[in-house]
Amino acid sequence: MSRFRVTGHQVTPFAAVLAAAFGLLFATAVFPGGAGHWPALACGFGLQLLATAVLARPATRPDLAMAATVVVAALLAGVLRPWPALLAVQAVPWVPVALAWATVRVFEGARSPRQLRVSAALAVAYPAFAAVTAPGGVVPAVLGAAVPLLGGTCVSLAVRLRRARADRAASLAAERAATAYRARVAERQRVAARLHDSLGHVLTLVVLRANALGANAADPEVRAAAGQIGDLGARGLTELRHALDLIDAPAPPATGTPGWREPTAELVDQARAAGQEVSLTVPDPAPEVDPAVSGALVRAVREGLTNARRHAPGAAVRVSLGAADARLELSVENDPPRAGAAVTPGSGRGLAALGRGIALLGGSCEHARTEAGGYALRVRFPAASVPASP
Repeated sequence: MSRFRVTGHQVTPFAAVLAAAFGLLFATAVFPGGAGHWPALACGFGLQLLATAVLARPATRPDLAMAATVVVAALLAGVLRPWPALLAVQAVPWVPVALAWATVRVFEGARSPRQLRVSAALAVAYPAFAAVTAPGGVVPAVLGAAVPLLGGTCVSLAVRLRRARADRAASLAAERAATAYRARVAERQRVAARLHDSLGHVLTLVVLRANALGANAADPEVRAAAGQIGDLGARGLTELRHALDLIDAPAPPATGTPGWREPTAELVDQARAAGQEVSLTVPDPAPEVDPAVSGALVRAVREGLTNARRHAPGAAVRVSLGAADARLELSVENDPPRAGAAVTPGSGRGLAALGRGIALLGGSCEHARTEAGGYALRVRFPAASVPASP
């Protein structure tokens, strides 16, 4: 069932017309036999209807609507008799209704300071004119002229305040929704980063160990079982990649583990145990860095080793960390893949996430193919981003 809603813009014109008609009826009741007043009464009623039509138009010049209202009110107050006498006893309700309406129109529709200045001048001039031409006293005339203008001003301010409150409530609701959405996205990115860094690494090791077992086993059943394990691991990597696509791009956390040397050595040992040829070069003594930078270095080593196993099977990998020229540089470089090796295509998600995390720490991450056909991942941190541990 539809609802019928009547707005103030629809009611006000009818109210003004009814007010004008009421004033005319009151005048005919006061002057029932005064045939000489009929032309002035009819003229005043016609002017009220004309000003109402100007007010009701959706014009972009509310100052003209104010001018039409003030001119007609001034004519009724000082020229068209017996309207001044009726105004003195507040028997012309059209004047306060039209003045309040015109004031609201100015506050709502004024588009330039000039329109506001003209409307303000008219609003001040009308009470002054009513005070000069008032037949029943200055104070009642000024109050009768000023109260509608002040009433329209109060109504306009109340409407603006209500709109401001509604806009503020809508803005707060949108901000809360955006904050909740960003929190959900950040949480999903953290989950995706954890899955990519840990589960992807483990599944890759499982596939490599299964392939190595199948290649070295003499028993056909063992080779078949190793092949099945390798296939399941490869399928798990594919499903993991699909899951990460659904979760969206991961964003690694900004904080890292305290220390990088032991986790890095453990990653290298795991890769060697899986059959990967890896060399590790670190400066002596090893630099002590911030825990966040340590975590970024470990993630970079894990990402480089994992990508080398996936995209360059059988290739030698060189992991080196150097500190020179007031900066720290990590390099993970692999040779071209072995001839005939099955190369797994990648999405680049891990490298993109790694680059974002390193950029947040003030470093840089570059990765590209080498001239020899291999691939190199280089991470750099300036000295300002690598504070020494106390």
